[in-house]
Amino acid sequence: MSPQLGSLQIKREQLKHLESAEEKAYADLVALCQFLPVPASSQVGIGIGLAKAGLPSALAAWFAFTMPSALAQIAEPCDGGAV
Repeated sequence: MSPQLGSLQIKREQLKHLESAEEKAYADLVALCQFLPVPASSQVGIGIGLAKAGLPSALAAWFAFTMPSALAQIAEPCDGGAV
């Protein structure tokens, strides 16, 4: 086997391992979020943001997932009860 072919095989195995590790981490995150009392979709987004890019990304994900529903809940009583 040539050195190039050997290094390509090692790289392929490392990428396969990394992908499976990320899939397992995602599955663990979803399982944890299903257990907690807040909507899981928001928590998963925040968890991914935190894992990938740190606290600023987690805060951005929180804002993106939470703010629209918070604004809707604040605006609902202000519309006079109209449906």
